[in-house]
Amino acid sequence: MWRAPRAIVETLIGRERSSILLEGQRVVPRRALAPGYAFKFPALDAALSNLVKIKA
Repeated sequence: MWRAPRAIVETLIGRERSSILLEGQRVVPRRALAPGYAFKFPALDAALSNLVKIKA
């Protein structure tokens, strides 16, 4: 994980965009989940681990 002071990130990319990097955002695919769709990898860590296994 990279670390950078908030002020520098805000200066480089702007206050509004920096909030996504510094605080994150919660995105829920409601339309996909509504009819009962189940993702193979609902968490990012598991999906990325799978990609690493495929490449190796």
